Amino acid sequence: MCLIRSTPLPRRPEVEERLANVYLSEVSSNRAKISCILGRYPAKFNDSGHVVDPGTGYLYEVGDCVYLRNFEQDEAYIDRPKRRHNESNYYRASIIEVDYQNPDFMYKVCYWNDIIDIDHLPPDQWPGEGSLSAWVSPYDVAPSTAD
Repeated sequence: MCLIRSTPLPRRPEVEERLANVYLSEVSSNRAKISCILGRYPAKFNDSGHVVDPGTGYLYEVGDCVYLRNFEQDEAYIDRPKRRHNESNYYRASIIEVDYQNPDFMYKVCYWNDIIDIDHLPPDQWPGEGSLSAWVSPYDVAPSTAD
C-alpha cells in the first residue's frame, strides 16, 4: 500500500537562518572574498624566481632535521583493512640540499628506512651523508621541533 503525504516536508534552513546574528555579517563578507578553492597552497616566489614559501608555510635549510613520510606504507596498505604495526609512519631525515627553483621536489634528504622503532632513538641521532637519499616534496616532510 502506498500512501501519499498531504503535507510537504519541512525545508532545510538556509545558512543565514542557522547562524547566530553575530556571525551573519562575517559569513556574507567572506563569501565575496572566496574566488576559488585550491587543493594545495601555491608556492610563493621572490623577484629572482627563488621559492620563498613552497606552500606549506615552512622553508627548511640545509642541515635541518625533519621527519619524512613513509612512502612504502601508503602504497602497500591501500587495499588492506589492517595495517602492520612493525612499520613506521615516518622516517628521521636530514636535509642535505635545497633546490629553490623547483617547488614541487625542492628538498634532498638523507633518511633511514630500516629502523623500526625510531621513537626510542636518542633525540640527537639523525641520518648523515652515508644514508639513503631522495628528492622529496615539501608536503612529505614535517619539522622535528617546534622551532
